[in-house]
Amino acid sequence: MDTAEIIRQVEGDPGLRAQLRAVLLGDELLGLPRQVERLADAQLRTEERLAALVEAQLRTEERLAALVEAQLRTEERLAALVEAQRATEERIGTLIGSVRELRRLFEEQGLLGEDAARMVLATVLREKGWTVLSDPESVDFGVGEADAVMRVRTDTGEEVVAVVEAKLRLREADVRRWADRLDTPSWRKGLAEAGFEGPLLPYVYGAALYAGVEALSASLGIGVLLPAGERIAAASRT
Repeated sequence: MDTAEIIRQVEGDPGLRAQLRAVLLGDELLGLPRQVERLADAQLRTEERLAALVEAQLRTEERLAALVEAQLRTEERLAALVEAQRATEERIGTLIGSVRELRRLFEEQGLLGEDAARMVLATVLREKGWTVLSDPESVDFGVGEADAVMRVRTDTGEEVVAVVEAKLRLREADVRRWADRLDTPSWRKGLAEAGFEGPLLPYVYGAALYAGVEALSASLGIGVLLPAGERIAAASRT
């Protein structure tokens, strides 16, 4: 049997062809296609896992970028809050300075008001022809105070204590409070213990008067003094 005949028999007999292949190739070569297929499957799975890792990495980078952006916005808002706090502190400092200046002006004006009240009181009483027994002064006797107080002797010989409540702007409420104070026993006792005992000649002084002050003062027997002098005479109060 020549070679050509052998080839025809092998080609015509699948079983013989399989036997011949097994003899010639061996198990290792015969299993090679399956190994290649398994390797291809493994490579495919590896590529799929790699793609998943790449996608996860991309998502991680996106989240990281979002966190960085959020951090930047937080820092910007924090800087804005710091600036707003600084501006607020500056405004508070300015306001405190203004309040202090306003308080200083009020204190100065209050002192000027008391000074003016003392001068006007002394002038008015001397113009009445009364004898001044003590210079006008401010008195603080613990339970109360008087912006201006002085002892005088009237033209009838009666010794009285002239007292003044001084305000730059005089309101009805000021007059009522002054009237209540004049009738308070502890206030009268403190004034007497300070050396001013006797009938009172009460006045209110104002650089400016609000409506109703004069009528109310007159009804209470309280005199009214203005920078120009006496507007309403005071009645003696025992």
